[in-house]
Amino acid sequence: MKKLQKILTVFYTFILVLIIGIIRHYSGPELAFTLFFIFPVILASWKSGIWAGIIISFSSAAVWLIVDSITPDLFSNSIILYLNNIFRLIVFLIITYIVSELRISLSSQKRLARTDTLTLISNRRAFYETANVEIEKARRYGYPVSLICMDLDNFKQVNDTLGHNTGDQLLKLVAKTMQGNIRTIDLSGRLGGDEFAILLPQANGDSARIVAVKIKNKISEAMQANNWNVTTSIGLVTFLKVEKTIDDMMNKADSLMYSAKNDGKNKIKHSIV
Repeated sequence: MKKLQKILTVFYTFILVLIIGIIRHYSGPELAFTLFFIFPVILASWKSGIWAGIIISFSSAAVWLIVDSITPDLFSNSIILYLNNIFRLIVFLIITYIVSELRISLSSQKRLARTDTLTLISNRRAFYETANVEIEKARRYGYPVSLICMDLDNFKQVNDTLGHNTGDQLLKLVAKTMQGNIRTIDLSGRLGGDEFAILLPQANGDSARIVAVKIKNKISEAMQANNWNVTTSIGLVTFLKVEKTIDDMMNKADSLMYSAKNDGKNKIKHSIV
């Protein structure tokens, strides 16, 4: 779909270049059309990336060259025609590069603002925002949603005895294990510290518990393989009818998670509401 959109952007901007070229031809050389040709270059670069910008840059330069070459007595020497066009092409390419880099930078900033920098999964803000969208869908279509709230037992001990670098590696491994054992429609996030959450749209009680048990076991295997004395306490709530906001749902899952922690740790507490 994205590839098709990029192709369409190049096609439409190329048509725009041709229209500008035709207008340039009939309006004569007196009017300055530089900005008009720059517009499709910027549009293509921003919407479809640097290669689209390069294609439109060459197209714009070529159309401008053709228009100037069929205008009689425009230049005293034909070399000037080609030199002007080379300079225009250089300007178009520089603009393409600047716009493309700006777009990449802005996209990166947006992604970083929604991503936990350590584990590279959703941060708290992104998790809550996306989860609210998902529960609105669940409310509209009437399907269940399950929510996992998970805390790592004895994580502080690892940080204190083995150092924060080891603790960071542990958190990365937990996030990777979570991501590798959920569906593409599920949402995982790090809420802060050693607390994680997973939203399971369209998951009833049985299927949600299977996921929770699987993730718990996989994390346990990973911890044992690294000789880390860390387990997981999990609060799992299946909402047959979703709450008003993700905050209301998180409170229930969080309470169950702390109940599992206070009940000896390394447990799953599951409720269906």
